[in-house]
Amino acid sequence: MDPAQYPDILAYLQVTAPFSELPKAVQLSLCPHIKIRYVGQSQPTDLLEQPEIHWLRSGFVELYNVQNERQETVDTGGSFGQVFNGEQTLHIRVLQDALVYSLAEDLLHQLANEHPPLHHFISNAHNRYLSLPPQQSNLPTLQSNIDQLIQRDLIAIKPEASIQLAAKRMTLERVSALAIVKDGRLFGVLTDRDLRSRVLAEGIDPEQPVSQVMTTPVHTIDKHALALDALMEMSERQIHHLPVTQDEVVIGMITSTDLLALVHSNPIHLVSEISRQNSPKAVEQTCQKLASVVESMTQQGLRGDKVSQFISMVADAACRRLLTLAEAKLGAPPQSYAWLSFGSQARRDMSIASDQDNGLLLAEPITPEQRSYFTQLADGVCQSLHRCGFVQCPGQIMGNNPKYQLSRLQWLDQFERWQRNGDPEATLNASIFFDYRAVYDPYGLAQQLQQQLQVGCRNNQLFLSLLARNANHAATPFGTFGRFFAERIGSGSKGICLKQRAYAPLIDIMRVYGLASASAKADFRSRAEAAYQQQLLSKVDYKNLIECWQFLLSLKLELGATTTVKPSQLSELQRHQLKECFGMINQAQKALILKFAGGRP
Repeated sequence: MDPAQYPDILAYLQVTAPFSELPKAVQLSLCPHIKIRYVGQSQPTDLLEQPEIHWLRSGFVELYNVQNERQETVDTGGSFGQVFNGEQTLHIRVLQDALVYSLAEDLLHQLANEHPPLHHFISNAHNRYLSLPPQQSNLPTLQSNIDQLIQRDLIAIKPEASIQLAAKRMTLERVSALAIVKDGRLFGVLTDRDLRSRVLAEGIDPEQPVSQVMTTPVHTIDKHALALDALMEMSERQIHHLPVTQDEVVIGMITSTDLLALVHSNPIHLVSEISRQNSPKAVEQTCQKLASVVESMTQQGLRGDKVSQFISMVADAACRRLLTLAEAKLGAPPQSYAWLSFGSQARRDMSIASDQDNGLLLAEPITPEQRSYFTQLADGVCQSLHRCGFVQCPGQIMGNNPKYQLSRLQWLDQFERWQRNGDPEATLNASIFFDYRAVYDPYGLAQQLQQQLQVGCRNNQLFLSLLARNANHAATPFGTFGRFFAERIGSGSKGICLKQRAYAPLIDIMRVYGLASASAKADFRSRAEAAYQQQLLSKVDYKNLIECWQFLLSLKLELGATTTVKPSQLSELQRHQLKECFGMINQAQKALILKFAGGRP
């Protein structure tokens, strides 16, 4: 065959996997079988109506399932196809004019028997839309759904059953925990530990109802959550049993034993390793592994929000262990206290480059004698965290600063002053301190503070309008014809400061929604869910903002310490996604002004 008949197609095959690994004679034989199609942006297409595999010569497309949920975005050079079983299971949306090369699946399968590169291409798990199902391991991974880890049917007992009957049932079924369920409702969980500490140790009559000694309330997890989510939940709450729910009905139970293999072979093991160290120096040395673990997680394809959550978990674990070691060295604290985190750690969206923001919540106003103890404790912890890689706050927002060693009433008074004052400093403080979380709270001091702040913020319309206007200040970097507008950052070259133009505005937007909906948590997703549940956000806006946030965190992870990027550094797909994010942020800013500031920016 004369190569001159198909010069463009042959040139493309010679540089495109898997064809580039085939002999030239095979490449030539494929040329006449390749269909060439052009599909304009937003035009309907029949690409997924035939058993073909497609390669994007240019442009990019999105693939959706029958529930209209986006499954994948394919960029220039990418491939896609239909799981062809006699019916169309996906549909396609063309985001940018696309030049598509297509090849019949049956021809590719025939050649795959003779050429390993083609067989590997078809079998590769990444090409999950092709006809030949990928060969996947049956072993669960961090990205497996929780329901894949449930080992057996739910073992449950009613709350009025006796403790003795419950213990017999646990022995018979060989389980370490029972779900306490009645009429489909989960009342609590009874564990081996409950029997030891609440029954045997206290001499409780075994004929008493199990409801008297069960653990309640119970933390649960949805069946569609990832194994990584369960590991993080168990690690953070220091629990060993987690009921799994479907539509708020408990369907099973997973234990720390079920997840043991994952813990030892995956990143969460670093968290448990930190908790076992016996000196601040050992904690610091263990935390030095974080960068390589994060790199490994990124290479495994974990989403940016999950990686950020893991980094925050490591920071939490380091805080808790360092505080425990400090108490062992200095002696028992002179009064009850909690360690509060602010900013990115409180929101669980830390990066490798994040600094520390923290403070002390005390049961009572601190005395001069007590201040010496707590300043020494906090100073040691903050310095160790710095050596762990979580650098000290340049603004001195840390627990060793007397300004942030306050009782509950003093913190409330401080928060109320920030709400009353509309000056720039108050707004800046709101952007830091209203994202807070108790990382270490053995005495349960933070809950009452949180409840009072939730009510106060939710009912303060003037404060919410101030925050809404502040969230509207950062303009999206678009110039004429929708092009990116690069700006000079400091004395450096021109680029887009993603921190100022994307991360911070989106966080500011969701902070308003979180405070207005009295969200109990400060992280982006929890605030968005609370706003959606209270109809402050539509379902479409909720999903769009979550997707935008996930993309930005993944991009942030890829960029590392820098927050400034040139559009030319990004792929065509990333530029498109970033433009979409800026568009969503712009729309969300306008909606925020309408809802909370009377339409007056």
